[in-house]
Amino acid sequence: MNIVITVTDNSAEVLAALENACQRALEAIGMRASGYAKDLSPADTGLLQGSMDYLVDGDTVNVGTNTEYAIYQEIGTGIHASEGGGRQGGWYYPKADGSFGFTLGSEAHHMVRNSMADHTDEYMTLIVESLTNA
Repeated sequence: MNIVITVTDNSAEVLAALENACQRALEAIGMRASGYAKDLSPADTGLLQGSMDYLVDGDTVNVGTNTEYAIYQEIGTGIHASEGGGRQGGWYYPKADGSFGFTLGSEAHHMVRNSMADHTDEYMTLIVESLTNA
């Protein structure tokens, strides 16, 4: 009686399937998180909301915008700056009609931070679904 054992190495295919599943999970998380960030963004002109997007870069997903003022909406300004270090005491700024206004700054909206932090269970479900349906 002869016994023949054949071993087939499928590790490359398994690793490729795992990589594809991870990329699908990152894409799903990015899409969902950028949608939440849009919902949390102030809608004065719609520019900030419309520019919220995501980018998958390797094993990372980045959510944000390319608008120059987004950082001020995210972390606040003046006495309201959530990261500290905002200008204290307020300041005057020119208004469109030529007069001046006074402000102590603006409240933080944390649209990007909260789009990620407030939905971690949902993102974990997306990861599990992507890995399960590889």
